[in-house]
Amino acid sequence: MKISPDRCTVVIAGAWNVAIFNPGFVAKNIFGGQEAPQPEMIIGPEGTSGQYTGSQFTFGVQKSKIIWRPLSTEPEVLQRVEGAAGGLLEVLSATPIVGIGFNYGFDVDEPTERLQRVLDLSDMAVIEESGEVSSLVMIKRSFSGDRVRINFSITCEANGPVKLDFNFHREVADAIDAKGCLLGSVTKYRDRAIQLLGDWYGLTLEAE
Repeated sequence: MKISPDRCTVVIAGAWNVAIFNPGFVAKNIFGGQEAPQPEMIIGPEGTSGQYTGSQFTFGVQKSKIIWRPLSTEPEVLQRVEGAAGGLLEVLSATPIVGIGFNYGFDVDEPTERLQRVLDLSDMAVIEESGEVSSLVMIKRSFSGDRVRINFSITCEANGPVKLDFNFHREVADAIDAKGCLLGSVTKYRDRAIQLLGDWYGLTLEAE
């Protein structure tokens, strides 16, 4: 099993003033004044939004959310993302915040026996007998825990890896609450996802 940094993000949902996030503000308050991130404009459902790429992570801002995407999932990179996010919440503490999502994606080229049993759905044989060929299997589950909701999906396309994706979602009252929920959580939830995949399917993580 390999972790996919492209599918690993920290998302803070709220009502963001996009105009604040000019290159100077982002360089100082997101990247700590240590580097000049590469800016890019993205056109999406919410209109034009800004995205900035530095040496360790990408930062994007939209009206309804801001997104950090680490370029690797090494602990020091995740800690820098966490520190940058916490610092921004402190600077913009009046911003209405409603939730934080910690997302982690994994790819499995050779499913274990336990995972394969999940993919072999009970009605698959009947469907194939009718002449239909399955090109995609998608399974979604949701669990509730201590202040966190875990949304988990398994996706398997023909001739592709099995994709396992976690979303750890926490509802928050405001920016101060969000910062408290954030600290220590980026690495903790990554490790929790790896542990669950080991417990459920006997999977182990390969080195990046």
